[in-house]
Amino acid sequence: MTLPYSPSRAVYQGNGAATAFPFAFKVWSTDQLSVSVTSPDGFTAAAQGWTASLGECGGTLTYLHEGAPLPAGWRLAIMRDMPFAQGIDLVSASRFDPQVIEDGLDQATAELQQLNEKITRAVILPATSDQSPEDVVRSVYSSRDEAAHHAAAAAVCAQEAAASATSAANSADTAAQTVQTAAANAVNAATAQAAAAALSAAAAAQSAEDAAAASGGIAPRMDAVEQMNTQQDNRLDAVETGVAAVAATLIGSIQTLLCADGYVPNGCVPANGGEYTRAQFPNLYDAYLAGGKLLTCTYAAWATQVGLTGNCARFALDADNQKFKVPLLKDGDSITQAASAAELGKSYKAGLPNLTGDASRGAAEGDVGFFWTSGAPTGVFKKGRAVANIIGGTTAAAYALAFDASGANAIYGNSTTVTDEQVRLRHFVVLASAQNSASVFDWSNYMAALAGKANVDLSNATGNAIGLYLYVRDEKASGTHGGTSAAAAWQTRDLNTVKNNSQSGASLANNRVTLPAGRYYVRGKAPAYAASNTRCAIYDATNAAYLLHGNSMTANQSYYGYVCPEVEGEFTLAAQTTIELRMYTGSAISSYGLGFAAGVANINEVFSELRIWKM
Repeated sequence: MTLPYSPSRAVYQGNGAATAFPFAFKVWSTDQLSVSVTSPDGFTAAAQGWTASLGECGGTLTYLHEGAPLPAGWRLAIMRDMPFAQGIDLVSASRFDPQVIEDGLDQATAELQQLNEKITRAVILPATSDQSPEDVVRSVYSSRDEAAHHAAAAAVCAQEAAASATSAANSADTAAQTVQTAAANAVNAATAQAAAAALSAAAAAQSAEDAAAASGGIAPRMDAVEQMNTQQDNRLDAVETGVAAVAATLIGSIQTLLCADGYVPNGCVPANGGEYTRAQFPNLYDAYLAGGKLLTCTYAAWATQVGLTGNCARFALDADNQKFKVPLLKDGDSITQAASAAELGKSYKAGLPNLTGDASRGAAEGDVGFFWTSGAPTGVFKKGRAVANIIGGTTAAAYALAFDASGANAIYGNSTTVTDEQVRLRHFVVLASAQNSASVFDWSNYMAALAGKANVDLSNATGNAIGLYLYVRDEKASGTHGGTSAAAAWQTRDLNTVKNNSQSGASLANNRVTLPAGRYYVRGKAPAYAASNTRCAIYDATNAAYLLHGNSMTANQSYYGYVCPEVEGEFTLAAQTTIELRMYTGSAISSYGLGFAAGVANINEVFSELRIWKM
């Protein structure tokens, strides 16, 4: 099997109810999992007493925190923890089992995905930086200590100034009539000291500002890391909804597989020198070929190399016409049977050697022959050699009946026995990290789908350009209906499960979502069954006001209609606010007015859903 892309990490917020936590990345045993919990005060420790059931593409972890569901405010992290060991021993001249090789490649890919997940959580310096991460940390701590020192010095100076001012005032009181000049001098001295204290305070403020600037240099990078985590979480959400992802293989690399003709791995094209355009692969062309990340040459140099060796491992680049050729690598022939040099690199399907012969005894007069006054035999039967006419004295007019099996069908194979279809060592080029087709690119349909679409590249987006994401929904056990609808009234819909949360300060409790101040884009929906007129809305529970109303739909009672109205739009919150997903129903329907259960075994029912992006 292939190994789809997965983020190697799943993070959950405790809600005081959930004990089962699914993860969508493959591991081969539970000792390849690392589980940790983080308390509300930020302390992280390894989780104890968890169990896990594994499937083909992930599994489910069961965990109780001190004998109870994970409380609100706590976070649970499930991570892939591969051993970084290679246990496959391939012996020369022995049989290569494709499954063993594929398992080894899958585990190596899992290790790369694990490293990629860790790198996305690291502080990354610009490529042009001459600082090390240690230098940055030392700079932050040094600025902090310097700011503290200046602040302490300012406090001491201020105390001294206050003491001098008090002393001067006392002296002036005592000798008000006789030492006017001395009192004035003392006041002047106190003023000078106060000015010095002000300068020290300003220096402390500047140092604090410098420290903030130093830490501010890290903040955008941390934003970028958080943003990348959000993208990975969104990919995980896509996997949960059944969207297949493609293994995270390096763009431009060569994949070599033991496979039959016609098979093409996801995200790849055969390394056969095929020609493609920038319109088909804009990211590959701009970032990797024109960007100089891959080995390229001119079309002429590429053709010269192919003429000399039959292979060329470079991409041929035509920048003027924005097109390119992929590397050309001959497929291996270590498994097929080649009868001649011309057959090297070819694959022969299963088949029989050709079968031939004719039906006659000889060419003497009186031998058996066949007459054709017109036409000729077809298929495997042919007009063979001429034999003497059975009528003496006449010219030869009869022919042998010949048999040739290849006359009806192509004959494959070079042996004298039936041979199975063989696999061979074939080479592919990775051109994309996602693909339309499960086997090969269907460019005609793909380009038609792109017509009129904007070509947007968010690879250099910073800050919240992509947006922080929260996804919550109502999950109930299989066979459990959504609940009883009310007659001509608004109801708060259940929201009990956090599927994704990359927004700092956002949380779910008691069917309500708490959001910090900011601008948001929201999309919510909820089903109704036979509940007459329905409509969804976003309700501000903090300020008792409706923020958004959605479309109206009717679930006909007579025909047990099922509808799923939605609400979508933007709003801005001036302070931390608690919101609800509400629904209006026209009729009171017991048990299933708020959604009818599908009853699929071992799969939770899903009813109301709410997705929120911070803009």
